[in-house]
Order: sequence, then C-alpha cells, then structure tokens
Amino acid sequence: MDLYIFGSSTVTNIWAGVGARKWAISRDQAQMPGAKTKARALPVGAVGLLYCSQTHTFSTPFLCASTPEVEESVTGIWPEEWFFPFDILPLGSPLKQMTTDDVSALPTIKASGKPWNRTLRVQGQFVFQSTTITTQDRAILFDSLRW
Repeated sequence: MDLYIFGSSTVTNIWAGVGARKWAISRDQAQMPGAKTKARALPVGAVGLLYCSQTHTFSTPFLCASTPEVEESVTGIWPEEWFFPFDILPLGSPLKQMTTDDVSALPTIKASGKPWNRTLRVQGQFVFQSTTITTQDRAILFDSLRW
C-alpha cells in the first residue's frame, strides 16, 4: 500500500490543517525540482499521514480529497503562506500520536534493518513521494491513530 507522509513543524499547524480539512507544503518544498510533477501525480483517494518534527510523532491519517493546486497558495490557515494546497478527509485526530519508537517497531521497518526515517519518506525532498507499507503496517498505524 502506498502511504504519503507530510511533515509539519508544529502540532498547532497540524490542528489547523485538520480543522480546515486542507494540507499544503512549504515554499522551499514547492520550489524543489520535480515538486510540481510529483504533486500532480498525487491521486484523489491516496492515504496520507502527518509527521510533526516538533514532537517527533506521527498522527492523523487522512484521505486526499482533491489533487494539489500547483499554481495556487493558501493563507489564513497557518501563520505563513503555503503552497500546492489540497483537500483532506481526516480519518483521525492529532490527539492520537505514535512516537518514532512506536513506528520503528512496524514490521516493514524492522525487516528493512534501517532506521524509521530511512524507510518512511518524511524528509522535505520526498514530498509527494509515497512509501510502500504492508497491510499489516497499515492496520497497526490505523488502529493506533484513527478516530
């Protein structure tokens, strides 16, 4: 199963995006080579997950409810202007979180022999690139993070 992971610098920004049912990426990410092409390929219905670099936790699985608008930006949701906005359908709440230690115990990560951040694509340069996880990983993530 393909999983798209989007990062946030703060939990407050995650709450704002979940409340608005919208996500977007930073100016730096939007300016990376290939970002527009990868964003255009994000399918409606894709499964996403949010990662907070402030708390080093994963939260809020969601479905992509629209394709990213690569020529648009959004203001008024977060303190800064964000780019390539797209609609999300949250399947959980930021109240539920998994630590990086919890995620490191996922079967795919354990089997890879690599650290979680070498298996799950959370770094900015990987925005709009999926990580393949097993149905067992998906079940663990969703059981921990969904409503």
